[in-house]
Amino acid sequence: EQAQEVGARIEDRMEHYNALEQKPYKIGLSYGFAEYSSCCSQSIEELLENADRRMYQMKQGARSAIHKWTTLEQRFGQ
Repeated sequence: EQAQEVGARIEDRMEHYNALEQKPYKIGLSYGFAEYSSCCSQSIEELLENADRRMYQMKQGARSAIHKWTTLEQRFGQ
């Protein structure tokens, strides 16, 4: 839960920066979090694989959102 809060704060600040700077491009990022629990015997490689998988899921979700927005924009001419 803490990691999600940190991610949300980073995203908010990035959106704020993009809004203020008014550049012809937007700064974006993708990240993935993995939780370590001392009761489970996960290696660092397994933790990184989990974080990497979540990052790609996030990227795929962003691409899907961009595609939907672009499709709506083309449909309604905005």
